[in-house]
Amino acid sequence: MKPQVSQAALDTEVELICSCWMDEDNAKTLLGTLKQGDFHTGTGQYQFEVLQGAWRKYRDVSLIALRKVASELGGPYLDSYSICLNDHMQGVGAGVGPGQMKTLIQQVGEETSRHNLATALGKAQVALLNRDLTFAEAQAHTSDLLYRSTLATRSNKPESWDEGMGKLEEDAQKRLEAAEKGEEIQDYLATGLGPLDEIITGIGIPEFCVLAARPGVGKTALALQIATHVAKTRGKVLFLSLEMSKKVCWKRIAAQQLRMNPKAFEKRPDLIAQVRARNIGLFIDDTPLRAPQLRSRIELHLLDHPETCLILIDQLSKIVDDPSKHDQMTLGCKRACEITTELKKPVVLLAQVGRKAELREDAKPTLYDLKSTGSLEEDARKVFFIHRKWTHRPGKCDPREAQILVPKNGEGSPGEADVLFDGYCYTFLAPPPADAPKPAPKGKGKKKEQEEQFPFPTDEDLPEKMF
Repeated sequence: MKPQVSQAALDTEVELICSCWMDEDNAKTLLGTLKQGDFHTGTGQYQFEVLQGAWRKYRDVSLIALRKVASELGGPYLDSYSICLNDHMQGVGAGVGPGQMKTLIQQVGEETSRHNLATALGKAQVALLNRDLTFAEAQAHTSDLLYRSTLATRSNKPESWDEGMGKLEEDAQKRLEAAEKGEEIQDYLATGLGPLDEIITGIGIPEFCVLAARPGVGKTALALQIATHVAKTRGKVLFLSLEMSKKVCWKRIAAQQLRMNPKAFEKRPDLIAQVRARNIGLFIDDTPLRAPQLRSRIELHLLDHPETCLILIDQLSKIVDDPSKHDQMTLGCKRACEITTELKKPVVLLAQVGRKAELREDAKPTLYDLKSTGSLEEDARKVFFIHRKWTHRPGKCDPREAQILVPKNGEGSPGEADVLFDGYCYTFLAPPPADAPKPAPKGKGKKKEQEEQFPFPTDEDLPEKMF
């Protein structure tokens, strides 16, 4: 299934390349954003390769450099140069500035995506009609084709031309080559919290993980930190917030990224809007749903955003009808785990720890405390617990002291990550090095005034009525 290329698309390709002949900045933008396969005509591909060769050899894009490269390449490249010269003499692409340049590149990118998607759909149609495959196998194959077609067309503006399409393109190419050979590459998503990543390496792609803790310890805070970090560094992230509203989530994120107490946004709500604009890769869905609708909700999101690389669900008890029943919790866990196994997407499921952990002397949660929450212990490949002494021993320890316990770590070893929790802005931080200089003490009056204005927050500090 190969769609026809419209005349408008061909004209766009010609104008795009012609706009680079005498403009070095335009050439850098083009060569650093698109690749030869993004053009749909032999002439466009040849012209792009001539431009590429001229830049690599002469670090200059001009008609003289093009002529030299075309002469050395010979064959069809000389014909391409003739076309370039003829179009240039007619003024095609002359006077194209950065703004119009970006528009032309976007149009070519959209045309490329349309072609790749149509080709993938054609292959998917063959798979769906193949009687040798079960419907589930054909469905999985179709999802994989659509994902790969979108991944292959993702572009990333490099810091310099020498980096080519950047690490994103190299990673995509490796994945496509490995898929053709039937190989499997294990990749990881860093959480952004150094001490935790040192233990778990990262969240595997795909991998089903569980983040658990007692209420009010900071599950959602840590989950939002991970979500925003992955969205900035790797790709789009879906956060299913079933416990708190989308507005509260964005207020928490703004507090984390601006290092401000959430109460400060009552007078500056515009700051939240600015933070949302900077985190366009994060999608927060706060509409209610139950376990049977979990997969369909995620599949609908993936249709619009197939490049989504991480899904977080907050939390298990909110997707079941009766959290007190073990079979209901197991069903919710199984449905979340299916997303990883069938849709090939890593999932982090948040869950609460039973109160029995508080009866122990150290109050540290263990895998045994997950027995009452369905089959989490068995299904999860990695389990993280958040432990803060302050929550059950207030006044007897440092309120910033926290640990992330990893009793189950896939093929790795269990461990404990010592971190700090900044309750002022709901943020987990890596502790400073042991030899780091201590900050100078601040004035007592100023500190007392700040504590009175913004006391140590709890989960109740962010009710809906604040908006």
